Amino acid sequence: MVVVVGIVRFWIEMREKKQAYYFAVEERMTGVFFGSCGLSGWKPEHRHAMLGYWIRTSRTGQGIATAAARHVACGELMKTIFNMDHS
Repeated sequence: MVVVVGIVRFWIEMREKKQAYYFAVEERMTGVFFGSCGLSGWKPEHRHAMLGYWIRTSRTGQGIATAAARHVACGELMKTIFNMDHS
């Protein structure tokens, strides 16, 4: 639990600094935590960021990372921080 709390604090700190935007990846119905997905390395002058993800080993190969990455890359966050539409 201590590790998770540390990771969440890091996510919050990076978001407050507008350096990265991380999100928990959870099962919709149960809230079971599968991993994370987000944007980091934000360079506003180049409109560039890196997309990264981590999914727990027991849940890989099920399209979860793909769905999470698509949600982050095509969602409202991208439209907001990049002022663009990739739909």
